[in-house]
Amino acid sequence: MVYILFSGKKEEYELNAEEIANYNKIIANTEFSFFQSLVKPVVIFDYYEDYALKLISELCAACGMQYNCSVEYSSNAIVDAFCVYEGEKRKIVICEGTVLSVYRYSSILSCLYNVVKLKDDKKDIQRHSFIIHSTTSNGEIIDTSIIISDSLKENMLTDYIAMIALKCIISHEIGHLLSGHIEYRKNAGENSVAFSMAETISKIDNTTLQVMEMDADQFSACQIVSILESELLKDERLIGIVEDIAQVFQLIGAAVQCVFYLIGIKNNFWKTDNPQKYTHPPAATRVNMYLDVMRNLLGKDKNKDWGYIVKGVINAQKSIYSYYESDFNNPEEFVMDILNVDNHIKYLEDEWKKIKPIFASFTKLPFIDCE
Repeated sequence: MVYILFSGKKEEYELNAEEIANYNKIIANTEFSFFQSLVKPVVIFDYYEDYALKLISELCAACGMQYNCSVEYSSNAIVDAFCVYEGEKRKIVICEGTVLSVYRYSSILSCLYNVVKLKDDKKDIQRHSFIIHSTTSNGEIIDTSIIISDSLKENMLTDYIAMIALKCIISHEIGHLLSGHIEYRKNAGENSVAFSMAETISKIDNTTLQVMEMDADQFSACQIVSILESELLKDERLIGIVEDIAQVFQLIGAAVQCVFYLIGIKNNFWKTDNPQKYTHPPAATRVNMYLDVMRNLLGKDKNKDWGYIVKGVINAQKSIYSYYESDFNNPEEFVMDILNVDNHIKYLEDEWKKIKPIFASFTKLPFIDCE
């Protein structure tokens, strides 16, 4: 169970019944709201479990595959999401530390910065900082500060950013499960196989592990573009609160960067002169590739729409750095990192072409062309 302390005044205090009732009026507006009520558990995980299992089921049915998969929520303070193979069962696990971090970034971007412009955006709205105290299954306390606004629209936007970000993460793990990566590692002699946001311990060489991460990122990028085109651009509720359609694309970019900022913090590097040292590609390389895939998949106005996504990525990074009072004095360098030719991507793509036939022998899922 979760309880929340309001830190809008000098002394923190637990909300009384009247205050809870007042705040409940401006939250719980989407089926994927993290707060259905300030006195209920934070995460409404059934929504994300249903998303993952439905996507897996549809893809397996379309490709003639049969996998026994589960999706689980871990009441754990660590920032991680991972997939594992146990027995004959594939499992995706999302840790509470990841979910709360994503929601924290989303609330900052929505309530404190103009990352996505809203209709009739008022400048005199009050925002409130809440501390969420969540007790994990092993008794550990997670303290997460989030922002809740007096504006219904801002709180809804927080939910949208967080929802897309979490689907980025979940889709990435599904990419590992369905793309032959587990079977490849089993074939290489690994009895226990796990892919994690953290650095991975494996018998496989780092380059091949990075190729698998790139492969899973490509899968994720495809799913997010699919969500954008089949759902978000037709979502009357979302269209009703944003200034124009361009803002929907900026929303995607902001959510994507929430994920890769979190990954960069988790693995403690944005880019490096020695990327082969790690089992995951640098975060800058991953954003660069993710944006490339999205650009190739967008519709007839792909260049213009992709530009809005890129703007969302840049604004999100700039805003998060501003909030944490971190150095973002060279935005031009960040833009070059995510848009310029990335030599490490080219290296991984060449390695991917070599190993793709082996991956393909373990799955019926079509592969995205790296060209």
